[in-house]
Amino acid sequence: MEFEGTVLKVLPVVKGTSQRGEWIKQEVVFELPGEFNRKLCVGFWGGRVARIQWPLVHRSARMEDDTRNRTASRSRAR
Repeated sequence: MEFEGTVLKVLPVVKGTSQRGEWIKQEVVFELPGEFNRKLCVGFWGGRVARIQWPLVHRSARMEDDTRNRTASRSRAR
């Protein structure tokens, strides 16, 4: 999956504990350009939360991810 959009909101980090141990997630809302602007909420789990340095809100960002691979994730701010 690949898209380019504007970061609308970076939601707070959420942490918890399950039977399998500690977990962490963060969600980011993007606005995708087009005839009808769409909003997309993307959730990042585990180590991805710490690795990704989010750009400031209202900046353009490009996301690439292999939805079949749980370890691949890249983002680039413009």
